[in-house]
Amino acid sequence: MNDFQLKGELLRYTHAKISAVTSKKPGLHLWYLSEELVALAFFDSHVTADTKKLMLAAIDEPAPDHPPMHPRTDTSAFLNDRGLEQVCTANSKTIFNLLQLPTSLLTTDPSCWRDNEAYQAAL
Repeated sequence: MNDFQLKGELLRYTHAKISAVTSKKPGLHLWYLSEELVALAFFDSHVTADTKKLMLAAIDEPAPDHPPMHPRTDTSAFLNDRGLEQVCTANSKTIFNLLQLPTSLLTTDPSCWRDNEAYQAAL
């Protein structure tokens, strides 16, 4: 979440040349901002429950059968009003299966997760 927000702030910086130079390097290191790994943000305390709800809604969106090995996030993704939810797809559930995390979390309200035993165990 922090890297996503930083990239957006650098792109919105008022001096175009400085913005272009400073935002380029962090952009090369956002390889982990993939539709599979973005689901780890569900366990980030800095991500709001509202954002997590939007991410859960986006998980129901169709996804490609074979996501790219090296995902690229378009610059416009950092400049609009949306957040991490725009990276989420049905493939975001993959990390739950790989790490053997309870998928029951995906059907409950994120604002209740702090008291949820399954969430605490997964965390």
